[in-house]
Amino acid sequence: TTKGTPSISVTTGSATNITTSSVTVSATYKLINEAKMGEFGIVLSTSSYPTYYSYTKRQTSSVSPFTCEFSGLADNTTYYYRAYAKDSKGTLYYGDTKSFTTSQIPSISVTTGSATNITTSSAMVSATYELKNGVKMEEFGILLHTSSAPTYYKFTKSKTSTVSPFTC
Repeated sequence: TTKGTPSISVTTGSATNITTSSVTVSATYKLINEAKMGEFGIVLSTSSYPTYYSYTKRQTSSVSPFTCEFSGLADNTTYYYRAYAKDSKGTLYYGDTKSFTTSQIPSISVTTGSATNITTSSAMVSATYELKNGVKMEEFGILLHTSSAPTYYKFTKSKTSTVSPFTC
């Protein structure tokens, strides 16, 4: 029997444990017709066509399936990835390109309104807030002080309802 050309079959797996700045990606490879492995891993890019010259994680073990962890990613960003293998002759083999989007960092947008009903001893101050990306509101209110930059530890009027806009 004649042997076929040595090659490597590469399969891109799933992206799991996706956070605002990291991900774990899995893949498998199979050596065909006595191919000799040079290296293998995952390539990652914000471009829809990641290549060996993109952000690359090489594997140091020789076990398939394998996973690669990426960190330092930007939040709320779509990344494209695919598995690769490079044989002992330098030929590159790729799996299918897949994508994931990192989570968005939770935040609160706050807008301070104007002061109304001002007297010598009181005033009504309004504000609005918007909860973004699953952030949970613990407390909100108005910071009031005679300085131009009041802090939380100065006189504070808190609200316990969860209605925006609100006044204190």
